[in-house]
Order: sequence, then C-alpha cells, then structure tokens
Amino acid sequence: MKTTKILKSLSILILTTFLSLNAYSQQNFIKGHVVTLNGDTLHGLIDYRNWDKNPDKIVFVREGKTTPEQYSPLDIKSFKANDEIYVSAVVKSDISSRNISNLGNETNLKTEVDTTFLQIIIQGDKSLYYYKNRLGIENFYIKQNGKYDLLVYSIYKSSKEDKVRVNRRYIGQLTLYFNNALSVQQQLQQADYTRTSLKNLFLTYYNQSSTSPKFQKKTDKGSVEYGIVAGASISSVKFGGQDFIYLTSADIPQSVNPTGGLFLNFVLPRSQGKWSIYNELNYNSFQISTDYNGFYHDIYYTEQINAEFAFSYLSLNNMVRFKYPVKGCFLFINGGFSNGIIIDETNHMTDVGRFRTTESKGLDDIKQHDFGYIGGIGVQYHHFSLDARYKRTGGFSSYVTLSSPVNQYYFLLGYRF
Repeated sequence: MKTTKILKSLSILILTTFLSLNAYSQQNFIKGHVVTLNGDTLHGLIDYRNWDKNPDKIVFVREGKTTPEQYSPLDIKSFKANDEIYVSAVVKSDISSRNISNLGNETNLKTEVDTTFLQIIIQGDKSLYYYKNRLGIENFYIKQNGKYDLLVYSIYKSSKEDKVRVNRRYIGQLTLYFNNALSVQQQLQQADYTRTSLKNLFLTYYNQSSTSPKFQKKTDKGSVEYGIVAGASISSVKFGGQDFIYLTSADIPQSVNPTGGLFLNFVLPRSQGKWSIYNELNYNSFQISTDYNGFYHDIYYTEQINAEFAFSYLSLNNMVRFKYPVKGCFLFINGGFSNGIIIDETNHMTDVGRFRTTESKGLDDIKQHDFGYIGGIGVQYHHFSLDARYKRTGGFSSYVTLSSPVNQYYFLLGYRF
C-alpha cells in the first residue's frame, strides 16, 4: 500500500507540473512571414493559433529579433504561416442568422463592415477567399476590379407562405465570374455554399484552363502514427463483500509484471497536432495468492486455504490524447476506456482441513471480459516516449456478492516508427 501511495503522489506531482507548464506555454510561434504595406517580405515567427474564426491581429517576431510585434489588417498586406495565407481586407460580412429556429422574414441580407484577414482558399487568375466572422457565420469572396465581393447566401422565412426560403445569389455571381468556363457552368447549380463545394468549382476551372493556381490551401486530413510500447505494470487487487471470507480477509501483495503492445494514434486535423485518438492493443497480466487460516472453536481445529489466481489479458485501450510542445519535447495527457479479454488463466485453491486436503477452483465463475477506465501522462521526444498510466477495472469476479477491483499502474517506454 505504501508503494501505491507513492505512485499516486508522483502522478499528481507530474500532472500538476504538466498543467503549470501548459498554462505558461500558450504561445505557438512557428515559421512564417508578413508582407508590409510597401511590399517588403519580412521573415520570422508567427504566433499561430489554428484560428477557427479569422484573426483581426497577429503577433510576429522578426528574424534575428526577440521582441514581438502586433499587426492588424491595417498594418500589413498579408501573412503566411502553416500553409495558410491571409490577406488584409475591408469587407461586407453577412450577419443574418442561418439557424432554422431563429430566422427572420427579411429577404435583404444583413451585413456589417469588417476589417479583417481573409484566408485564401485558392489563388490565381480566379481566386476564392474565406472569412468566418465573430458570429461564426461563414462568408466567401471573389475579387474583381481590386475589390472583394461577398458571395451572397442567406436563409429566411417567407411571411406569406410561412416557409423557409434560400437566397442563392452566389450561383448567379459565379455564373458571371466563370462566364467562359463551360465545365464550371455545368456544376454551378449543384454547388453548395461550403468550402469544399466552392473550392471544387475553382479546381474544375483550373483543370480545363491553361493556367494553374498560384496557391491552394491543402486539406488538413490529419495523420496517423504507429509504434510499440513496453514496460512494467504494478497491480493490486482488493476483494470486498460478505461472502468468500478466505478472499475478503486476505492481505494481498502487489504483482509486478512485464507489459507491452502496439499503438495506432490518429492525429486530428486542424489541431496543430495537439489532439489525437490513441488506440493501443496491449498485453498485460498479474498474479496474486491469498492465505487464510480459519479456527473452528467448537471442534478445535484449523483450516488453511490457499488461493492462487493469475490472468493474462489482451486489452484494447482507446484514449483521447492532448499534447503540448515544451522546450524541444512534448508533454501529453490522455484518458479513456480499456476493454480486455482473458487469454490465459490460473484459478486454483488448496483447502487443508483436519481430515483431508482438497484441490479445486478458487472461484467457480470467472468474468472473461474486463472493462475499465484508464488515464495517464507522459513526455515525447522525437520518436521516443515515456508514459505513466493508471487503470482501474472491475476485475475477474462474476459474483454479485464479491467485488474484485483491480488497480494498475503502468510505466511504458514507447517508440514511434
């Protein structure tokens, strides 16, 4: 029990350290550049935030400098970071509700003028720009005669018919914009007001055109990591209940065993590589023994019962993982569920009585499936990782009157291929 308390204290200390570092490490400077109002390109580091809504300012550190500078759309022409280009613009932005339960009956678009950075989706002789405003409403733009034109799309209720109507004026705008592109004209009526659908129209144009786009934003599909883990586990079992006194009254020592497995980590898109779904096929095991001495006063004899249990599991661990860069490495925290099945077992009991010794099963009914909760923290450096976890499961008893929770601590060294 002393070992368990030490491990718990160590885990709390590491977790507190992780959260403290994370709280003071919220900046995320990556390589990028800005283009000044004079057309000069300045290279350096940009505090990239994987913006959901378009930023109205950025923080930039010039190459060779240490002092950060803040720029608004009025200070620079554009900037680039992480395969994303943003251009400064003053545009009309749609602020009409697109929520079916909160629609107005106005057919005219509600707009406001915003000074912001538009994201370039595709750039060339035909370009598409994107802006998600403060209300979370997506707006798309084309550029004509040096001006950014809002592609108009709105939803409203017809006051006469009490029906939901859709204003798809953007179809007409794009029809004129792609006037000489027959292949695009054929797809326009099916085009939705979404990033993917509109981008595909522009790609269709470039596929049949003699020119190529100067830039197009790559689709972030995430990535997949895989590798192996190996280490040791420390397991403890504490029986509880009114029956099976030869188990519930026993003081059971901890079990230390080797463990290992294979992992597949799905890094989520648009998360800067910080969020992922971690999946691991893990081999783990433990063995315990109990000794019970019973004294029967009425007939003056003792009974000795020794029970031995050993189980090997193949477990599937599914966890959500968050990691954050700190001084050349990554700290991570993860949590989720574990499902295991028994692949090998020892279930034996020796009962030494006054007149005879009997051999039998320690428990007649063993639960073959084990479900539990798992969580942990760790550090990753290049291809290597060090991981500390805690897992708690319901254990192997199938009896309602006998609980058998299993508490396990894992210490794992991992390698990512």
